[in-house]
Amino acid sequence: MRNLSSVQRVVDVADGMFAAINGDGSLGLANSVVVQDGRSALVVDATLLPRMADDVRAEIDRRGARAELVLNTHHHADHVGGNAAFAGVRVAGHPVTAQIVRRMMGHESELGRLMPAFAGELTGLELRPPEPTALLEALPRGGRLVCFTPAHSPADLAVWFPAERVLLAGDVCFNRVVPLAVHGMVSAWVSALDAVLALGPVTIVPGHGPVAGPGDVAALRAYLASVLAAAKRVAAGGASMLEALGSIDSGPVDGWIEPERTGLNFRRALREVRGELDRTNLLAR
Repeated sequence: MRNLSSVQRVVDVADGMFAAINGDGSLGLANSVVVQDGRSALVVDATLLPRMADDVRAEIDRRGARAELVLNTHHHADHVGGNAAFAGVRVAGHPVTAQIVRRMMGHESELGRLMPAFAGELTGLELRPPEPTALLEALPRGGRLVCFTPAHSPADLAVWFPAERVLLAGDVCFNRVVPLAVHGMVSAWVSALDAVLALGPVTIVPGHGPVAGPGDVAALRAYLASVLAAAKRVAAGGASMLEALGSIDSGPVDGWIEPERTGLNFRRALREVRGELDRTNLLAR
């Protein structure tokens, strides 16, 4: 393990694969993962800021490789904001992700309200949207895209390397950080985690937090399933809002940071079970 900066640290997850683990994984601190194939490198997620991505690029250079493709797993700024640091490198995402990021352009200053710790730097951020080509890309080393539409967001990608049994999960997986479901569907996210576990991964690099194993994914699934079950009780008239919130089993994620997100996740799940969400336009208010 090596420090990239005061925030990031490098963790080798397999031969020729390293993760830049960004701080504690709290809001704005998303991970980036690099997969080398000879002297070429695939970068999965570009972090929030170009300066963060510059550290990742420097580590690629140090290892004698060159970034050839950046893959954005979904549209959130802490995964796409660093795209601009990879000048001259193709950036790809799901077509839905590309569409949403294009809509975000010109509104970068609003991101500071959502992530006040980085407000000063976000004021000058210029988003570089991905090309809508991710589903057509040939990935190195037998990598396969796994697509969830929706899960944590309207369109989430993960990259599966069956030979190494490594999954680069993006925000489909969080570890030691309570997840945030405000742009996705909780039921679909639970199903996505079932699909993740069915792959049989040994090593999972989450979008936020340290490198994980199957037990961490199972804990995340159990927590989200409990949030969804509590929302269903309210919708069925079997519990008050307060009773349902109190019934959520947070034991699987006990000690994870950002515990205040449970209330937001519960409200999102309640909107879902009441039929208030349009699966084809999950960002609608």
